[in-house]
Amino acid sequence: MKHMRQKLLLAAGCLVCEVVSWRSSLMFEGTEFGGGTLARYSDDGALLFVLALILTFKFPRAAAASALVAVGFSCRNTSTLYSRDPSSRYGRVNGK
Repeated sequence: MKHMRQKLLLAAGCLVCEVVSWRSSLMFEGTEFGGGTLARYSDDGALLFVLALILTFKFPRAAAASALVAVGFSCRNTSTLYSRDPSSRYGRVNGK
């Protein structure tokens, strides 16, 4: 029973993260970033969350590893988006 609860929590977490990842990738649709690096990492993270969701019940360890990598892709995407430091978003500013 305890293992099934852990698997359900992992599946629910992957599903929630998948929805958030798709929302953030839809934010780039139709913009100049739509085909760029930010959108690519968001799409890769979304696919890895789907993979983790599928693997959860048969191979929970592989699903956890896939979800961890997907979080890494998603954090890379959001850390450049919501950073307060302009140099991290746009590269070097004013030659610094």
